[in-house]
Amino acid sequence: MQKPNRTLLTFIFSFLGVLAIYGTAKNIFKDDRIGIIAVLIVILSPRIFAQSFYNSKDIVFMAAFSIAIYTLIKLLETLNMTWAVLHGIASAFAVDIRIMGVLIFIVTIMTLIVMVVKKEMAVTTWFKLNLFYLLVTLVGVVAFFPFLWTDPVGNFLIAFGNMSKFRWGGSVLYIGSLYSATNLPWHYVPVWLFVTTPPLYSILAIVGVCKTTADLCGNKFTIWSGVEEKYYIILLIFFLAPIVAVILFSSVLYDGWRQLYFIYPAFVLLSTRGVVVVWYSIDKWKWKKNFFISILAFSFCYYGNWIMRAHPLQNVYFNLFVGSDWKNKFELDYWGLGNKEALQFILDRDSTPLISVRVDSATPLARSLLLFSTHVKNRFYLLNKSNHDFVPKYIFTNYRGISKIDEDKTVTYDILEDYQVFYQKKIDGEVINTLYRIKDDNLCSKITMSQREYTAKEFRHFRLNSGKILSEDDQLFVRVEIVNSGDMNFSALSIRGQPIRLSWRFLDKVGKPTTGWDPRKDLPFDIPANGELTMQIPIKHGTEIKGGTLQISIVQEGVFWGHDVGVEPLSIPWE
Repeated sequence: MQKPNRTLLTFIFSFLGVLAIYGTAKNIFKDDRIGIIAVLIVILSPRIFAQSFYNSKDIVFMAAFSIAIYTLIKLLETLNMTWAVLHGIASAFAVDIRIMGVLIFIVTIMTLIVMVVKKEMAVTTWFKLNLFYLLVTLVGVVAFFPFLWTDPVGNFLIAFGNMSKFRWGGSVLYIGSLYSATNLPWHYVPVWLFVTTPPLYSILAIVGVCKTTADLCGNKFTIWSGVEEKYYIILLIFFLAPIVAVILFSSVLYDGWRQLYFIYPAFVLLSTRGVVVVWYSIDKWKWKKNFFISILAFSFCYYGNWIMRAHPLQNVYFNLFVGSDWKNKFELDYWGLGNKEALQFILDRDSTPLISVRVDSATPLARSLLLFSTHVKNRFYLLNKSNHDFVPKYIFTNYRGISKIDEDKTVTYDILEDYQVFYQKKIDGEVINTLYRIKDDNLCSKITMSQREYTAKEFRHFRLNSGKILSEDDQLFVRVEIVNSGDMNFSALSIRGQPIRLSWRFLDKVGKPTTGWDPRKDLPFDIPANGELTMQIPIKHGTEIKGGTLQISIVQEGVFWGHDVGVEPLSIPWE
């Protein structure tokens, strides 16, 4: 059976969410044209458009929220049991994607209570709707969420607690400063929302929010004076309540505001109301109407063109209020959408059999290699920044997680003296990621990739010698020499996934192993013929055995251990 394509499923669900936004706008404003405007706003929002193809968490939840808003509006419009069931299913599905979906449940119940108090429906109707909705929602939440099957209430509370205090202690770059994700300024979400949304949409949303707020205040204790106002108030709650909750509870956020994308359908519909409010306020002036239509048309065309020009990096959109030097102010391509293009740039210009690339930032470059054929993928040797033993030919960065703040509060990056810029991806003149190439190829660590397994006879040319024990930043290292007395060069890498590595363990005072041969250390480069390779292995604090012995062996991964074929392990008394 063929595995489902997650990208395709994400896009399909995103498309259903757009249809739900269209249906909601059409139902509220009673005009197909207004529904189309709502659709244009959402699909011509560059970041939302981009992530609709691959963000299987936040965008899918946003789509589920859009569908739940639509079924809620239909339920309130028809007071029909069928829609109560459909809305219950939509609510349960949203809750099971993200616990924040309980907001739909709360708003639905409160709206129905207010409606019966205002005598907009009979008590018997209210009772039936609530009964159907509650039963379907509760059963659906448990049925769609296997984690709840053993203990529905207890496990739900665990999931809710994890959501409210999400455990992620990293740092985020925000307006040129580094903040802990657990201690963000209160304005983090409003600012991120504003600078990553086309300005016209934000202005229209402000108009929609202000008009809805004014109507709500004018109605005083009646809350709403008409059916449409009821819908606008619901949208206002869906938009503002999560933002207020995040600020009050100091919720953990990162990668911008993507965890709150589910407020965007309400934002879009309030922007759409802004369009309607402006339109009717200039109803008497034809030239103003034409001017307003021109502004809308120009904006839609501009952002449609921007989306095409920025492909595949629409997710790094910032509006004009951010100014220049984006990479020093906000996180950019944390999804790694520009990685494939950078790798292809290397392939088109470098014919060497093995290409070493060090990743100097937080980006999924290894996953990007999965987009290439196996032959091409095997040409790349990827290293992380912590590999100090190896000098790569290329260094790649998207600037995420490598910035630091100097005393003058400016964001800086390490200067690569032996490297020069080889490739840069830019959007609107702003650098998104950079690929550096070493200036002198002779400075690169020499490394090759074996096409076969080595034999035991070949392996017996190895001998391990110990160097000194080093201490650096509260970390212990043991220097080890691998001496090769044979006439053959040994490759550090293997196309068959069987590289040569060092491994170690401790023996207690009587010579009994205290651990298995679990740690591994890759060779930083090839072991030369009739030569030696010196490398350092890290010793984790707490694993040492005072008065015991550190034992080091060499292994051809998945083939044999050196100590099984005649290569004596190195034994170092540990004082």
